[in-house]
Amino acid sequence: MPGFLASRWVELVIAPLLTGLLASFFFLILASRFKPKFKISKQIAKMPPSAFSPCSPGPCTGYAIKVLNISRASAIEIKGRISLVSQSHVKGGFIGASADFALWKSELFELPGKGEDAEDSAFRFVTHDDIEVNWDDDHYVVFTLYAKHALTGFGKVFRQVYDFRTDSVKRGVFDRGESMEIHTSQPQQKSVAP
Repeated sequence: MPGFLASRWVELVIAPLLTGLLASFFFLILASRFKPKFKISKQIAKMPPSAFSPCSPGPCTGYAIKVLNISRASAIEIKGRISLVSQSHVKGGFIGASADFALWKSELFELPGKGEDAEDSAFRFVTHDDIEVNWDDDHYVVFTLYAKHALTGFGKVFRQVYDFRTDSVKRGVFDRGESMEIHTSQPQQKSVAP
């Protein structure tokens, strides 16, 4: 009789429990492959006043960082942040302190995937703060992006570091669509409100 109870115990409790754990494990492995994928511009565009409409009242120069959703699925709950970071030397290494710049629009609800219209899968995060005023050799700029995959809800953080101002800031505007090129002559594009 004890052998019968032990086999029923395995059949009714242990086997379903192991099957459930194994199924959950395989689901997590499969779902973890579906994370957002983004490309962030290697340079910051210093956009002229003509890129904004209307230009007044307020600042007429903006700095833009372009992001591109390169996955096939939409990304949701997208948040961007741009910061100026300074490092101080302390015993045992360095410690960083950062100051955030105000973005014109720091959050997006959704950014479509690459499979649809390439123009719709790109977005420019714009700040009107003068990011160059305190940016010297002791500072660097960091752009941080957080997004979730629309199907699985798994999130990912992306980061782009801009070390040197002279190499990182270029006057002009980004091309439309997938291109990360910055041109000094303004192409035909949708205007960005200040």
